[in-house]
Amino acid sequence: MSQKYDLVNDLHSVVRLWDIATGEQIGPAINDHFQGVNGLAFGRLGTDDVLVTGDGRGRVRVWRLSTGKLRHSFGMGRYSGIELLACGEIEGRPVVVSTHQNATLRVHDLVTGKRRKMWNFSGRSPDDRGTTALVAGRLGDLPIAAVTHAPVGGEVVVRVWNLDDGQVIGALRLTDGGAVRALALTELDGRPVIAGAGEYGRAQVWSLGPY
Repeated sequence: MSQKYDLVNDLHSVVRLWDIATGEQIGPAINDHFQGVNGLAFGRLGTDDVLVTGDGRGRVRVWRLSTGKLRHSFGMGRYSGIELLACGEIEGRPVVVSTHQNATLRVHDLVTGKRRKMWNFSGRSPDDRGTTALVAGRLGDLPIAAVTHAPVGGEVVVRVWNLDDGQVIGALRLTDGGAVRALALTELDGRPVIAGAGEYGRAQVWSLGPY
């Protein structure tokens, strides 16, 4: 993805899909996002592997990876400035999880675009907005999202959310004080963990318990 400012489009973004085996571009360049691309996530929708993108207007687009063509799109409503996106699944339905500039965490059905859930980060929302990393997955049978929350002037923390009821089930502290820029859910020695890459070049791993 590349982004630049111009007088016509404000923040002009171009997303290109590449076949890593051949080095060939898949489909045409994607360049119709308003005010930049604010989120990218890969997921699965039916028989399609998809790329999900979100722009500055709160518009979500779902692209087929096999062709690079648009599958469908939907809006996230008012006050929907997207920060980050991640794909997941709840009750067998594919969903997109998103963080927003008004300090909310939201869950939308990836097929219909209908909002399923929305929660404030805290009682200070929207004044505590600011996220730097997001990942969605499962902890046993529980759908979860891990979010690096980095409010201006506040403590940086990785929170683990239960996507069924919006409860924060864990808060992971950082050892070096820097923001985490990437998160991944995986296993280490058979135990679920979250791995994070920080802005100071450090990797951290947190255990999520004996699930």
